[in-house]
Amino acid sequence: MRYSSQLALLNIVFMTVFVFAWFAGLWQVLSGQSFIESPVLFSSLCMVVLLSTFTVLFGSQWWVKRNLHSRVIDHYADGAYSVVIRILHEQASSLNLPKPVLHIYESDSLNAFIVGGVWRHQDLYMSRALVMQLSPDEIEAVIAHELAHIYHQDIVINEVFFGMGMACLYLLQQSFNRLLAYSGTREKYAEIAKKLAEALTYGCLLLPLWLMMLFYRRRSEYRADALASQLVGSQQFIWLLHRLKGVCRDSFFNLDEKQLLRHYFMTHPPLNHRITALEARQQA
Repeated sequence: MRYSSQLALLNIVFMTVFVFAWFAGLWQVLSGQSFIESPVLFSSLCMVVLLSTFTVLFGSQWWVKRNLHSRVIDHYADGAYSVVIRILHEQASSLNLPKPVLHIYESDSLNAFIVGGVWRHQDLYMSRALVMQLSPDEIEAVIAHELAHIYHQDIVINEVFFGMGMACLYLLQQSFNRLLAYSGTREKYAEIAKKLAEALTYGCLLLPLWLMMLFYRRRSEYRADALASQLVGSQQFIWLLHRLKGVCRDSFFNLDEKQLLRHYFMTHPPLNHRITALEARQQA
């Protein structure tokens, strides 16, 4: 269970090629033409994807730091923060991961997340309420889950999906701009209909890509849970999920069975489903 930057890079490349191949294949099915026939369009789409991905990867750290007004916790922290620093460094070392910089921000909600994704530039953000209200064992489980996302490079892959989504929106915007450029004369109706069909094609590209991204993000949560449960023990991690279920009563994490369809449009699976998945792994 040692982190390998080479394997992480292969994982990113594989997912990137997969998303591009899916996008190109669906494009050809819906529009009847391949990207090879439109090198200018293909080049512009690649630029949109790359710029969107790198903007989010490098700009998100600046944006979060600026808006949350967080405080960086260093090695010499005392009290509860010293425990968090110790746990973070121990778990990062056990996975051979670069140690993220710990940021604490003021919030009443119990939350933790990773920002960044480039190998040695990750930031771990934790709300002050989470550190104050959870026990050291529960904080250990939270950190294990967040480090699992770094281990699998989920942040980078999510931004690849984001970049492809921006490419779809770019195509959709360009198509509607061309549509609006035509006058409403009768002679132009056929051309307007053609451009409207083109816009619908781009919309058909965007919706399944968005659903695919949500599916991957939910899958990555289950995978992070599995790795975290190996680090801290299944019972300890399941207890954390039960604790969060009790605390976050009004959260979308606690969707009941009557709202089953809604969870397919969420980035995180309901806590009930995550607990069930871990208990099934425990019994296997």
